[in-house]
Amino acid sequence: MSLQSAFDEILEDKECPRCQHIGMDSDGGFDFVCPNCGYEGTLVEEE
Repeated sequence: MSLQSAFDEILEDKECPRCQHIGMDSDGGFDFVCPNCGYEGTLVEEE
């Protein structure tokens, strides 16, 4: 399994913190965007 396919799998189950839509779209790297409301986020945790 490639890193990108693992990332895609995570995004399929990711819930938008703004509108609770399930399934985010990749926006490059570890970033994602909600196809429902346009919320932009990242999977990288900030310290």
